[in-house]
Amino acid sequence: MPTASPTSCPSHSNLTDPISGSAASVPTSQRTGKLRNIGAGRSKVSLVIDDLVSMEPFIARALRVYGQAEPPAQRVGMVGPGLYSRITPTVSWSWNLAGEPVGERWYGATRTVHNP
Repeated sequence: MPTASPTSCPSHSNLTDPISGSAASVPTSQRTGKLRNIGAGRSKVSLVIDDLVSMEPFIARALRVYGQAEPPAQRVGMVGPGLYSRITPTVSWSWNLAGEPVGERWYGATRTVHNP
C-alpha cells in the first residue's frame, strides 16, 4: 500500500488481510514510512491486488484502489497481532475479476467511484 511521503513519492507494502465490507485492513509497522506518512496527515493511499490465475490459457486479474487510510490501530489480523490501517476506497479500477482467459483484445478496465 503506497502512501504519500513528504515529497509525494509512494511507499509500498503488501496487503495480507482480507477485504471486509467496504474497506481493507493493511498491516503496518511503527518503523515504516507508511505509518509516519499517515500520522502526518497524508492519508491518501493506493493499493494493487493482482494474481496470475493461469499461464495456459493466460488468465490474469487485478484491482487498483485509491482511498483514505485511517490511523493504524492494534488488532489481530491474518499475520498475527500488530498495527493495521483501515483503507476506505474512493475510486477503483478492476480487470477481469471474472477470471476469463484473455482473447484477441486485452482485458478492459472497469472504473468505479465509491461513495462513503
